[in-house]
Amino acid sequence: MSDISANQSKARAYKTAGWMLMIFALLISFALTPLVGAVPLFIGYLILRKGKKYSVEGGESVLKRDTRPPVLYLRSFNDEVEDRSMAKYVKNISTSNKKDLALTMPSVGFREQDALGYVFRKIGPYIALGKPGEKLPELGSSKIYVPNESWQNAIRDYFKKSILIIFRAGKTEGLKWELQELVQTVAPRKIVMILPVSDDEYLSFILLLSGKN
Repeated sequence: MSDISANQSKARAYKTAGWMLMIFALLISFALTPLVGAVPLFIGYLILRKGKKYSVEGGESVLKRDTRPPVLYLRSFNDEVEDRSMAKYVKNISTSNKKDLALTMPSVGFREQDALGYVFRKIGPYIALGKPGEKLPELGSSKIYVPNESWQNAIRDYFKKSILIIFRAGKTEGLKWELQELVQTVAPRKIVMILPVSDDEYLSFILLLSGKN
């Protein structure tokens, strides 16, 4: 069985299990109390979301199907992993001033990368480089995977091809290189910057750029 067929089978299995669990949760909520059904409903949602990850279309396929110039999303892989953290979401609920799009998104639901897709797919295929070695892509942009030794050349190539580039500020050296390359080679009208709202995160970002972090 090919990888595509295997992934489609897994996607169907997860989605079927997720829907069955959610239906069960709704039934016991009506029969007993909504609080009883909350946990299985939540678990069913997570299963559905994982099933969706098995069925997402890869970036190369998206670019072949949609020949418009792409929209490139740049972010830190570390931030992408951290965005899935329930602890971060609970913390943000108590401290967020709701100015940061990512902080208004449920930790287990839509995330910034995912939410932005509804807008940017109207402009062009919404793509990003995938994290090396990840088994399932995070939902949102369509992922393109390249060897570690050639990722910088791939980024330069997509800078030239893209109609728009979304840069989410982060604190990794790879993202620092991308920003330096971005400001040197890309017209400002093609760049959308997503900067940290909190003073601490913004200071960390500035220190990284200045070489003091």
